[in-house]
Formats: sequence, C-alpha cells, structure tokens
Amino acid sequence: MRINFRCSGGFGNLRLACDVDTDKLAEASADELSELIESAGFFELTQADFSETPYGAADLVYYYVTITDDDKRKSVGCNDATTPDRLRPLLTHLRDIALANSGFSP
Repeated sequence: MRINFRCSGGFGNLRLACDVDTDKLAEASADELSELIESAGFFELTQADFSETPYGAADLVYYYVTITDDDKRKSVGCNDATTPDRLRPLLTHLRDIALANSGFSP
C-alpha cells in the first residue's frame, strides 16, 4: 500500500509531507497503518462524511491524503473543521510520521 500525505496551514503555516510504502515498513508499523486506514473506513468515505468549513474559520490546517492499495485508490482533502472524527487518528499518525521524517518530533 502506498500513502501520500500532505498538510499545510495553521497559525505558523505548517508544511509537512511524507510518502509511505507499507511494503518497506516493519511489519508492526505496516499493521498499525492498515488498522488505522480500516478503522477510518478510508476507502468508503464520501463527501457527505465531511462537514463544511464554518464561515470565518481561520488558521486551519489542511490535510491531503491519497492511498493506493492494489486496484483501489482514493484521495481526500479536509481541514481541522471538516475532518470526520473517525479519520483523525490516521491523520495524526501520518502527521507524526511526517514530523519524524522532517527531523522534528511530535
């Protein structure tokens, strides 16, 4: 499975990114990511799962995720105000990976 993650925005205009290939991860790490994707129902998400950004919302962090698994491919974009609760653990985990890859720790 391949995962492309980007996030940007917020008060400090944070910019983070990571590309993950689960075939190149330790088994435990790959399993953890697979479980987060499954529990988020990532491939079943529809536009109806995302709220609208409230009027006047500022300093939001925007997230962009594309996951490819065999013949399945899905991309989603959301922000702090529109993200469904079930997707938050996956976004947090991917953000932590991107932070670690950038030399910072969460």
